[in-house]
Amino acid sequence: MHRPRHFLLLLVLLSLGCATPVAIQRYAVHSYPARPADYPIALFDGECPDHYELLAKMTTRPYDDRDVDIIGKAELQSMARKLGGDAVVRLSRDAVMREEVGYSPGALLRVGTHFVDRYKLSGIVVRYSEHSAKP
Repeated sequence: MHRPRHFLLLLVLLSLGCATPVAIQRYAVHSYPARPADYPIALFDGECPDHYELLAKMTTRPYDDRDVDIIGKAELQSMARKLGGDAVVRLSRDAVMREEVGYSPGALLRVGTHFVDRYKLSGIVVRYSEHSAKP
């Protein structure tokens, strides 16, 4: 009689554990209007040559190794536009071990939980100061 409730609770808990949100830590005291959807956001592994103001540190969701460079960078650029940024500096790629439910071809029980490597991108969204050259 209680099994359907327990099963439903288990599914809800599993689905919440798989949904990792984008992490944003704000630095700026000012809020800026969002940039247009086609506004170019530059990505720098280190520092950019222009003067800027730090807006926020962002970390993307974990992605597969094949997808992190395309989807992860696009996600960082999209979030930077929403924050009114001009660029993302100090870009880093971090490995994350995750437990997922699904098919595992080499396992004794082929369907179940298994650990996979995923990657997150993180960087700091900046806005160019008034005195620097804008793109």
